[in-house]
Amino acid sequence: MLAYCDRFVSLRLSGLDLRLPPAPQTGPVDQSALDGVLAELRREGIGEPLVRRFARHVTAAADVEVLRMQPFGLADTWGADRSEILRLFIRAERQGGLYHTWEVMCPNCRVPTVRAAALAGVPERFHLRCLRDRL
Repeated sequence: MLAYCDRFVSLRLSGLDLRLPPAPQTGPVDQSALDGVLAELRREGIGEPLVRRFARHVTAAADVEVLRMQPFGLADTWGADRSEILRLFIRAERQGGLYHTWEVMCPNCRVPTVRAAALAGVPERFHLRCLRDRL
C-alpha cells in the first residue's frame, strides 16, 4: 500500500496530467415505455415515493447499477421496506419494464458462478471450483 502511495506522489510531483476515471455510462431510456410501466405501478398500488425513486434510478443511475439491480440492496439504500421493493420489481417485470436472472454467488470471490433465467434452472448443487483451486 505504501509503495502505491509513493508511486502516486511521484507521479503527482512529476507534473504529468492525472486524469480522473471516466464518468459512468448511462444509456438511453425509452421514456414512453417507462411512463407506461410507471403508470401501471401506480395503478397497482405502488406508492408514489417508490415509483419516483425507481424512475429516477432507472433513468439516472449508471448502466452497471441498473443492469445489476438488487431489490433488497436498493431497499436498504433507500430506507424502504424490502417486501415493497420486491413487489415493485415483480410488478415492473410483469409490465415488461424489467427482467431478472437468478445468480448463485461464489462465497469466496463474490462473483456469479451459476446464472439462470428461471429458478428451476438453478441446480441444487454446483461446483465450487474457485474454493477448490485455493485449497
